[in-house]
Amino acid sequence: MSTLFDCHFHVQNLTHPHIEAFVDRLRKDNKILKLLEKPISPSLIDGVLMLGPFIGIYRMVDRMLKAIGGNHTGPTEAHLRILNLLLLMNQPIDEYLKAVNKELDKLLQQPDFKIKGETFEEVLVSALIMDYTDRDYTNTWKTIAYAQESKPVVRQTEDLLAGIKRFNDGLKAGEKRRLSVLPFLGMNPENYGLDKEGNYVILKAKLDKNLLPDNVLVASPPTGPKAMYSPTTGRFEWLLDEMTETELEVLKNAFAANEDANHVAVSKQLLDDLFRQIRHGGATSVQLLVMLAENSLSEFKSKFEWKPAADAKGGEFIWKTDHMSELERKAIIKALKRPTDEEDLRNQSAWNYSVGRIEYIFRTLEDQKPVTIQGLLNKYFGDEHATRAELEKNQTAWNGSIDAIGQGVFAGIKLYPPLGFDPNPDGNIHQNSRKKKAWYLYGFCQKRKIPITVHTSDGGFQIMSSELHYKYTSPKRWLGVLLNFPNLYINFAHNGVQDAVMNGPHEWKKILFEEIICAKENGQWKYPNVYSDVSDLLNSEEAYKQWEEGMAALNLGNTPAERNEKIERIKSRLLFGSDFMINLRESRSYSEYVSRFVCNKPESYAKNTSSFPLRLSDENLRYRMAVENPKRFLFSNG
Repeated sequence: MSTLFDCHFHVQNLTHPHIEAFVDRLRKDNKILKLLEKPISPSLIDGVLMLGPFIGIYRMVDRMLKAIGGNHTGPTEAHLRILNLLLLMNQPIDEYLKAVNKELDKLLQQPDFKIKGETFEEVLVSALIMDYTDRDYTNTWKTIAYAQESKPVVRQTEDLLAGIKRFNDGLKAGEKRRLSVLPFLGMNPENYGLDKEGNYVILKAKLDKNLLPDNVLVASPPTGPKAMYSPTTGRFEWLLDEMTETELEVLKNAFAANEDANHVAVSKQLLDDLFRQIRHGGATSVQLLVMLAENSLSEFKSKFEWKPAADAKGGEFIWKTDHMSELERKAIIKALKRPTDEEDLRNQSAWNYSVGRIEYIFRTLEDQKPVTIQGLLNKYFGDEHATRAELEKNQTAWNGSIDAIGQGVFAGIKLYPPLGFDPNPDGNIHQNSRKKKAWYLYGFCQKRKIPITVHTSDGGFQIMSSELHYKYTSPKRWLGVLLNFPNLYINFAHNGVQDAVMNGPHEWKKILFEEIICAKENGQWKYPNVYSDVSDLLNSEEAYKQWEEGMAALNLGNTPAERNEKIERIKSRLLFGSDFMINLRESRSYSEYVSRFVCNKPESYAKNTSSFPLRLSDENLRYRMAVENPKRFLFSNG
């Protein structure tokens, strides 16, 4: 007997997601609309309503679904699915896990629950934490007394760790633990500060040392040189605590005469950034999801820089000084383009998020001790990633204090672009502190082989415009990241599916499988540690057929040898995942989703007549997806 792996699993109750984001997801979900077209017998709902406590929540679901649309006049499949989902999320985390464990205890004992003749004693799930941090409501709804200031991810993390411990400690004598839960730390680098690592930049153009005063690069007692410079790497570091405007101008006029004009222009900008960093303690940069009326902020124009995005859907806001007054904070928030009452919830959410980013700058400058991405990663992951044995042992590590939680608890990191994270901010790390934070995260994870799971579908929780969501969430945004960090262990969740349809010629799926997973260079796989899970894709008989048709539509080469090689590559990169509890929009239960995949009975899905060899009826493929491939992804350190 062995372990079955589910690489995409959520453990959230109703206190964790932001309600408006949760409702908006259901409102925009075309899977829900399809279920509204499937009426059910009123007697099924009557049976539910006889249970008394469910009457109120059923009526709430009915009102919500009527607001979504559709032509239904009576109960539908959507009613049952959403009711089931909310009832699960209404439970404490330990009871939530206990319910799944009870399901699995029955499922794993069924004689046909096996792959390649192998049975399973447990299901190990990667519990992905969602970082909803820094969404501000206090300036949005002044008439609502209990509008929250923010919903820090730390609260969700505490609930999950406490729930895992209570679940494990609460197993009764003789009761088997069938569910093993390894949490992935939810993280949005936008929500954290950045430790200083010296006042330096990497110049594109070379400096001519003969054009610099002697005391800049040469020791001058008693202070020593003002700077250090390496022409080979372009690294220029200013060693003093201050830089005058005169010194800045001297540096900007010291580039060699034969240097490329564009490189000189970029290098001068880098020196300007360095000057601001030295003088003001570093610029604070955040991404806003709405436009800023900068003309209304003319009285302190010199204190900030606004870089609107090309599509006019937001932009980058840089605060240049080491203090922001209450008056300035309020003025900036007032200058954010607020949606009208007629605009939809997503535009309002984008405004709320942008307010939170300004509040983040204000709090960071006021507190002077922001949580930094370096500090967070070192606290929870340290110099070497934990082994499987250490991670499983620490499922009961919670002792009541998040401050006491250290290394060996989190199995990986969860990134979620639709909540405001740009995987590859424009510019370079010396011009853009947002990019520097993202690059630090990737370098840290690559060195320690820490697995990352990133949302890669056009569905999910969204707080930004469709244009920005498409830009941030597309696997195309990761091509530049992987060129710089080719050895990242990363799982692109949901196979890059678009429009909730898997058998179309979708751009994201082609980028993911043709340009990332199957990319080769000098005869070797270009990105050796990339994976993709099938979470929330296999909820029905039709879904299995569509998945196979979609994979068959990929362009995997012109010769049989090349095609077979890439098919084998894909087989070694696919991961099984459920997207539980979100997949309850379509599946009746966790065991239904898992058993359909594992048992793969003829009646479980419509057989595809395609001769394409990526077939989920192939038990060798299913075994690799649910057993072999996850081990390589999750436990590269053993």
